[in-house]
Amino acid sequence: AARADATQFSKACIAEENRLIALIQPEESRLEAIQKEWDDAREREKQARLEAEAKRVAAIQERIEQIRDQVGQAVGESSANIRTRIQALVELAVDDTTFAEFRKQAEGARETTLVRLRSAEAKQKLQEDEQERLRVEREQLARERAEQAQRDAEDRQRREAQEAADRDRKSTRL
Repeated sequence: AARADATQFSKACIAEENRLIALIQPEESRLEAIQKEWDDAREREKQARLEAEAKRVAAIQERIEQIRDQVGQAVGESSANIRTRIQALVELAVDDTTFAEFRKQAEGARETTLVRLRSAEAKQKLQEDEQERLRVEREQLARERAEQAQRDAEDRQRREAQEAADRDRKSTRL
């Protein structure tokens, strides 16, 4: 009889447990849904912060890359244009506001780029000076040739006039 009482008591406990679970199950499901919605919202916020941070870092890296690209963009430009690039780069604010934790990287990129741009400007200036010197020499040579041609033409005219005068004198003598 004790065994039957224990089995009956156990069944009664299980039935009461099931009844109590049935009572709280709807509220528990509702609370789980609220918790899941809240957790999902926090996860979306976290992802949004991560994306915003990734975009911020990418924008800074892009600005640093634009600094580095100045050298490639200056290829083939005049020394005056390169000088303008140098001036703009010197005036560029490389601070914590603009480049945040990448400020040192940006400063390094700017300094390296300035050295390269100054070198490119010097080379371009030498080339332009050489081109100008050659242009002046060509103009001088063209002027000298024109002057020589003018002198040759004048000499030819004088000679022809002299020869004509000599022929006229000879013909008047005969």
